[in-house]
Amino acid sequence: MTFTVVARYTVTDGHADRLLDLLRQVREETLKEPGCISYEPHRSADDENVFFIVERYQEAADFDHHFSTPHVKDIVFGQIVPLLSDRVVTKGPPIF
Repeated sequence: MTFTVVARYTVTDGHADRLLDLLRQVREETLKEPGCISYEPHRSADDENVFFIVERYQEAADFDHHFSTPHVKDIVFGQIVPLLSDRVVTKGPPIF
């Protein structure tokens, strides 16, 4: 059964372009991970400072492994999180 993660990031004013660059780097590396099916960043049509990242993995353990990778430690937690005013991550298997 697949495992899906949806992250909602609100970036502080003036940092959206930097966030986009960093998300490109994270996406490139994440798609190389074993068990990663997809990593799709989206920008809100209603608020240019809000981004959604939809990630799909073959199983929950693959997502757990994702957190141990250098690009998550260095880019996500080291560079992206400090740019955010809000971050919500929701995860789980599909219902149907």
